[in-house]
Amino acid sequence: MWLFMTVALTASVGHASGEAEEAEVTFNLGARAYVDGNYEEALAQFLASNRLAPNASVAFNIARCYARLDKYAEAFRWFTLAGEGLSDPKVQRAVQDELKSITPKVVVYDITSDPPGATVYNERKDLGIVGVTPFRIAQSPSSEPRTFLFERDGYESTEVSGVRGGRGETVPVTTSLVQVVGTVAFHAPEGTVVHQGAPDGPVVCEAPCDEKFAPGNWVFYFHKDGFRDALRQLEVVRDQTTTTLVELAPNTGSIVVDATERGALVEVDGKAAGFTPAVLQGVAVGPREVRVSRPGYEPVVIDVEVETDKQVSLDDLELLPLNEISAVSRRLEKIELAPSSVTVIGQEELKAFRYPTIYEALRGVRGFALTYDGVYGGTNVRGIGQANDFNNRILLLTDGAVLNDNFYLQSFISYDSRTDLGGIERIEVVRGPGSVLYGTGAFSGVVNLVTESLDAPQGTTVEVGTFDNAVLRARAQAHYKLSDGIGFRASVSAGMSPGREEDVDPRGAATDELTLSGFDKWEGATTHGRIWLKDLTVQWFHAWRDIHIPTGVYFTNYNDERHVWTDARSLFEARYEPQLSEAVKLYTRAYLYRSYYDATLPYGNIASVESTLGVATGAELRVQAEVGEKFRATIGSLAEHSPTAHVHGEDQKRDGTVLDTYVEVNQPYTVLAGYGVFDIIPVESVRLTLGARADYWTTFGSAISPRAALILIPKEGNYLKIMGGRAFRAPSIYEFAYDAPFQIKPTELLKPETVWSGEVEYTHAFDEAWTGLVAGHASYVEDLITTVDAGPGAVTYTNSNEPLRIGGLDFELRRGFQGGWMVSGFYSLLDSRTEGGELVPNAPIHNAGAKLIVPVSAPAARVAFRASLDAPRRIDTTREDYTGWAVVADLVLSGMVPERGFEYGVGLYNLFDQKYREPVIDNYPFRTVPQQGRSLMATLSMRF
Repeated sequence: MWLFMTVALTASVGHASGEAEEAEVTFNLGARAYVDGNYEEALAQFLASNRLAPNASVAFNIARCYARLDKYAEAFRWFTLAGEGLSDPKVQRAVQDELKSITPKVVVYDITSDPPGATVYNERKDLGIVGVTPFRIAQSPSSEPRTFLFERDGYESTEVSGVRGGRGETVPVTTSLVQVVGTVAFHAPEGTVVHQGAPDGPVVCEAPCDEKFAPGNWVFYFHKDGFRDALRQLEVVRDQTTTTLVELAPNTGSIVVDATERGALVEVDGKAAGFTPAVLQGVAVGPREVRVSRPGYEPVVIDVEVETDKQVSLDDLELLPLNEISAVSRRLEKIELAPSSVTVIGQEELKAFRYPTIYEALRGVRGFALTYDGVYGGTNVRGIGQANDFNNRILLLTDGAVLNDNFYLQSFISYDSRTDLGGIERIEVVRGPGSVLYGTGAFSGVVNLVTESLDAPQGTTVEVGTFDNAVLRARAQAHYKLSDGIGFRASVSAGMSPGREEDVDPRGAATDELTLSGFDKWEGATTHGRIWLKDLTVQWFHAWRDIHIPTGVYFTNYNDERHVWTDARSLFEARYEPQLSEAVKLYTRAYLYRSYYDATLPYGNIASVESTLGVATGAELRVQAEVGEKFRATIGSLAEHSPTAHVHGEDQKRDGTVLDTYVEVNQPYTVLAGYGVFDIIPVESVRLTLGARADYWTTFGSAISPRAALILIPKEGNYLKIMGGRAFRAPSIYEFAYDAPFQIKPTELLKPETVWSGEVEYTHAFDEAWTGLVAGHASYVEDLITTVDAGPGAVTYTNSNEPLRIGGLDFELRRGFQGGWMVSGFYSLLDSRTEGGELVPNAPIHNAGAKLIVPVSAPAARVAFRASLDAPRRIDTTREDYTGWAVVADLVLSGMVPERGFEYGVGLYNLFDQKYREPVIDNYPFRTVPQQGRSLMATLSMRF
């Protein structure tokens, strides 16, 4: 056996030179000493050889030496080391045999730890390391208990004491090490996976989470699908929490968007991202919805797939004009299919011309002739509408809610209506009778102001501007969409004008001219807004204006500062409009309307002070049902009560002393109505609309308003409308109940005015942009309410027994807004006569207008030009006098920088400074009123 071990050891240390040769020499010396029985010398030589060239065979011989010297604990350790290094089965058996012979003579400690790898000391650290767990160690038997110390990097030091064991026993010594840690709090988007060390390293957790780590520097990677990986290097401190906040940048690409209309809003997944042309960087990868929209155009919606670091190109998207109107049928429909003669003044036109008032926006609209008497603006629509008739034969709406007051039934279209047109998306103009849906007032037409929708650009807008007579205007608006279907818009504006001087020719005056000071001097304010709550909508409106009147109207003093009229109107309306099913929608609304008028009319040192208060409240219920694509029915009812329709007038001295009350009237009244409109589409090219409405007024009785329209579509782009119907205008409280010395209450009950009207209109589309129109219309008007003499210095109202016969032709050519361009022109020929053949005053025979909008550098600059013909019109029925010819032209430069929210407009209205006049009635001391000459218009707005 000894020879075998010697040969094995000799072979194992047989190196070429140096330490190996020295190790071999010392080994051989040890072997000879061992043979000679000199075990201590042999041990010394073997230990020296092992130091020079550690070797398992040498360790075996060292163990043999310790055994011969009865140092069994040391022999156990070296036999164990030899066994770990020798693989020969025979040697392994020899080692095991030796250990079996030694084990009964020692105590064996089987030392382990959790986790393993702990350094172990026996009793004291200065005695040196005895092993690294797991391992076995032998000790001489002792009556004293033993203590073992355990240390491992990253763990608390621990000891196991009181270990006892007897000869031949194997004693287990084990401990669980407590890790020394700090805490890392990972804060990242939910679902982010945290990896240790490398992007593909071990998964730590899924954020947000807290995990413990040994103190030191650590590297973590954060990964979430659709986002770029993030790396964080952290120092973990013992017993402390380290927080890391990681915001992952999404994997992105880009989208390039361009459209036929510059400055169109681009939205990605419902969020505003820019304006065309737009290069959208940093768009998150994945499926995205791109929406391109601009007021007045049909939006384009496209689904795209955005890939990492790649570009999606959407070029030349075509935005088509959104030719829709809601005022005809009280639902959105295409203009070509609306069963009336209509015109829409869209937002593009409103912004291009920067119309300051409804009155100015209506100038140049086919069939409309305007008048302004220094107090109120008025309209004559296709021969219906007289000067100073309170403009009560046309109905004014805002989003379908009536704004005519309940005492005079007056509609307001100048600064008395709104100090500006901010927040208006479009103006819908309907010519012809509209009583089937709206009842009284929709006699010659309907003008509906449609305010901006919830989807309009958001932000806070501030605007300032000026117009004629050095008018100063300012407006502030906030418009925000809070979530899907929920948002609000609110605005407030104010304006004033110092007025101007005008020369007039008084009736029968000795002097040729009279100079009026402060003509058209006014102050006013407007607020309106809307709140959207899904199917519930609430809107409000309030307008106020004071106007100074130097004209001597109603035979008052000229240029008297006391002569001021105040008009104020308020509307509050709540609507609930749920979609009950795919085919049925419910429309309900409740409203409260209040109007106020106050006037001081100076006569010498005395003044007549008159005030009017009107309050009306009502509710309407309407149901629209569709049966497939062939039939649609609209059925509704309305109830309105006016608890207050009050006028009070008294004469006062300059000091306010009341001399007498000359009028005191309060006439409450109620209106009940029911209506139905039915649309039948037997084939795609034929559409038939039939409707009727029944109104009951407690003031005069009932009125029936039927209407029918047939629309034929012989081929695409060609529309033939054949329309007819009846409308009425109820006598106002002012007309049938006002009772004063100078205006006596009628002795007979006034009947409502009625008009039967028919029209044939043909529209032909030459291409996608150009259309032509020709129309012929006729009306028969009965029971017009007029004034007649009622004694010295007094008049009264009565129904005229002389009907009007009206006929006309319209021709129009139009290029709709495309690429920023618009061209339109029209000419109308009108014959409006009494049944006896007399021409009707204020109804011009000729009516013409043209508009041109040219993009200069869209959307930053565009030029808009408008020209409207103010043709001669008869002044009154007493003589054959007419106003003169005039062409009123306007030139405006406007534009926007949508990225900055900046818009502007500057131009000249009445560019050629035409000096023209419009008729007034006999209560003015002159027969015509001069109109505004050349005026500077300028506006500037910013959206934040």
